Amino acid sequence: MGILAYEVAAWTRGRNDNEKKINWAFTSENADEKLSKHYV
Repeated sequence: MGILAYEVAAWTRGRNDNEKKINWAFTSENADEKLSKHYV
């Protein structure tokens, strides 16, 4: 597990150093519409 943890940490540092952004699939309006059946 040591090698896996090292590789994940290196990948994470690279993503953070390059300031990668998350491309969300939904706008909040789309999420409300598509996920409304899951809300109580």
